[in-house]
Amino acid sequence: AFLEILYIFFIYSLYILYIFFIYSLYILYVFFMYSLYILYIFFIYSLYILYIFFYILLYSFIFFYILLYSFIFFYILLYSFILSKDCIGIN
Repeated sequence: AFLEILYIFFIYSLYILYIFFIYSLYILYVFFMYSLYILYIFFIYSLYILYIFFYILLYSFIFFYILLYSFIFFYILLYSFILSKDCIGIN
């Protein structure tokens, strides 16, 4: 009877260890997958934010370039009006 009890205890302990091992592997798998998913989302959104930032930076440089050339154009226009005969009044 003692050997049968020992055998039943051994079988149930192996079964409990098997269940514990399977669930620990499942928990590790779920944790690993969710951590990879979170890292993937973070990476994609950081790339998207960097893309938007560089897009805004590029368009701001283009805007300031256009602004600079418009100031140069208006300066040349004003200078030509000042140096012209019509503005001074000389015929």
